[in-house]
Amino acid sequence: MEREVETYVSDLISEDPSLFIVAVNLKGNEGNQRLVIALDGDNGVSIDACVSVSRRLAVMLEERDLISGKYHLEVTSVGIDQPLASERQYRKNIGRSLKVKLVDGKKIEGALTEVTEGGISLTIKEKKKEISEDISFDQIDSAKVLVSFK
Repeated sequence: MEREVETYVSDLISEDPSLFIVAVNLKGNEGNQRLVIALDGDNGVSIDACVSVSRRLAVMLEERDLISGKYHLEVTSVGIDQPLASERQYRKNIGRSLKVKLVDGKKIEGALTEVTEGGISLTIKEKKKEISEDISFDQIDSAKVLVSFK
């Protein structure tokens, strides 16, 4: 079901190629379900875009009777505090500082300098020098953008 919803949302956002889907999750049990669609965009996501997708998706879901029982539909943009979930999210954050937690528990902070199909490169300041560290996606448990108020 989530795959079908993802296909519908992909069709709905196809008119704006800067938008992309981060996650589609159906939570809860029949009668008390919540369908959450998380969107991101190369230039952010406007409230108007979320409202438009929500309204049009609601119509599609009702027409196709895809979800049985009651449900609440939530279309949202990912927050800055959310971990990065796709290669495209990493790409849009090149130049920003990340806090990366590796699957082995190690934590690394550095500036995101490159994104490849297989992973990322960070520039890490150590004492008086900068080093570059390549990290494959399968080593990453989570990565968040560090917010700077400079």
